Amino acid sequence: MKCPSSPAAELHHLEQLLMKWPMSIRIRRKVNELRQVVDQQRENRLRKLRGEIRRNLAGASLDTLAAVARELRSAS
Repeated sequence: MKCPSSPAAELHHLEQLLMKWPMSIRIRRKVNELRQVVDQQRENRLRKLRGEIRRNLAGASLDTLAAVARELRSAS
């Protein structure tokens, strides 16, 4: 059986196994560890994206900023 390549895929696989063996402490611990890893990866991606957006907006022209503001207002 091939092992899942990413932490998210492995987490999904272990959650499926946990449904089959709900009392397995070893699987529960691994699921909790992988949930933390996946959450940390998600936070890192979002932090990187926010930084990229902030840098791009810092260098944007006034017209671009006005267009973005209009778009954000219409979206909400």
